Amino acid sequence: MIKTKSNSFLKFSFIFIISSLTLFVLGSIISNVSGTPIKDVMFIEGIVVLMLSVFSLIEGNTTLPSMQEFGRINPQYLVNMILESNENARKKINRNSTLNIQLDISSLGVIVAAFISVIFSFTI
Repeated sequence: MIKTKSNSFLKFSFIFIISSLTLFVLGSIISNVSGTPIKDVMFIEGIVVLMLSVFSLIEGNTTLPSMQEFGRINPQYLVNMILESNENARKKINRNSTLNIQLDISSLGVIVAAFISVIFSFTI
């Protein structure tokens, strides 16, 4: 049991350190190339990585209409939506949407590194 916890902590620490170093090196390269202050680059970089890592954790199954259907309301798509809704009603599909968030050690390390990058940008 203790060995498993220490392995998990070592994995978290390794991914956190690698992610932090990658964010800092990438931020300093972008800062040198573009001439912007490193605190601005670290802030934007931290926000982008934080959003991408959090959104990549979300899984789910939904029966709600997709974003593609909103711009295409013409008769063919309308009939298709009606047919699909009738088929779903006939099959009595469970209409509840499910949302799963799978949080593991590696994704937690990236999230913490991105959060530290955002905090670091305020302290510089």
